[in-house]
Amino acid sequence: MVNRYTGDPRFLAMLSFLICLHTGIPALAQEDPLACAPAGEKYQTRVDKKGTIPKAASPGKALVYVMMPMQRFLFARFVSRSSLALKGKTVGVNVPGTVIHVEADPGVLRFCSRPDVGGKAAAQYIFLSVEAGRRYFIRNDLRLTELPESEGEKLLAKCKPVQFRIKN
Repeated sequence: MVNRYTGDPRFLAMLSFLICLHTGIPALAQEDPLACAPAGEKYQTRVDKKGTIPKAASPGKALVYVMMPMQRFLFARFVSRSSLALKGKTVGVNVPGTVIHVEADPGVLRFCSRPDVGGKAAAQYIFLSVEAGRRYFIRNDLRLTELPESEGEKLLAKCKPVQFRIKN
């Protein structure tokens, strides 16, 4: 089968844009101040080692787990923590080995994460189309990545809930 779009410059431009957007290249995925929490916010976090993680969403809601795995130091940059915002409001702060859970109305959600990599914070985004009654899993490290349910369940079992508060 011959692909008739191979030589079309519009197709190649759109394909390049989608790849850049998916991989989080900052030149094309510019920061949206309405999606992210304010850049200067400071947080205090506490891992809740005895806390429980909800297994199901409330009626009419979707449940999104955002997890930060424990860090591996082999050829990787260390992320000390990452704030997570939805509609410009901070909904949680991940530290290594933790999970944030967010209940949301069905529709398209735009999450914004600011991973703290050696004092530098570059915003990362993910769009997620959610349905009521379903669970979704996102890995939050150097970028936001949606995980299949089987992989998400395994990572969730290794994470503890985290609480945060905004410092003044």
